[in-house]
Amino acid sequence: MSYTWLVTGSSRGIGLEFVKQLTTDRSNTVFATCRCPDSSSALQSLKNASGNLHIVQLDVRDEGSISTAVCIVQAILGARGLDYLINNAGQIHGTDKFAPFSSMLAADLIENFLTNVAGPALVLQAFLPACEKSQRRVVANISSAAGSFARKDFGAVGAAYCVSKAALNMLSCKQAKDRADMIVVAINPGSVKTDMGAPNAPLLPAESVASMLRIIHSATAEISGRFINHTGEEIAW
Repeated sequence: MSYTWLVTGSSRGIGLEFVKQLTTDRSNTVFATCRCPDSSSALQSLKNASGNLHIVQLDVRDEGSISTAVCIVQAILGARGLDYLINNAGQIHGTDKFAPFSSMLAADLIENFLTNVAGPALVLQAFLPACEKSQRRVVANISSAAGSFARKDFGAVGAAYCVSKAALNMLSCKQAKDRADMIVVAINPGSVKTDMGAPNAPLLPAESVASMLRIIHSATAEISGRFINHTGEEIAW
């Protein structure tokens, strides 16, 4: 069966890996979005190898950019709906991205919120009409265990990032409650070896994404509004 997918933040890391794995199934129609598509040679190479990939410029912090992307995607979809929306775009912003609360800057907190919280909210709002045309209607917000209140050891992860991911989890919960006709889930990708992750992280992007796609593809209403680990277990808020 063919499905339609949209992935934000797809120029590198986990987002790029989502696109790689999704485009291997030629029955999928995949929209890969990022701020600067022309500067991502890795993403462009995937388009050259696959006829089912559409690369679309989208900055999750810019409402005008989001609106333009919606028009492009809807024109390609036609009467079809958007089955899966993966809100992957995220950042760790800060003069010192590992800063504890005592030295956290308000500007850094705001910057993290713009991308990690406002971005996923605005993207889903804008793409709701496309999602509503689908019978699947699955939204995956890529979160982090750093956003769990129950976590006892945050290691070197900065306060601004942790707070923004906790807010993303609440956003996911609110989206699920407000739209009972959709499946909205927050997913922790695990500690992944990417530019944002630690160089000695135990997971490769391919491993993390393969696990998350199994969860996303098989998602049911039972997990909507929950915080799920990439391995499938529920994480305490």
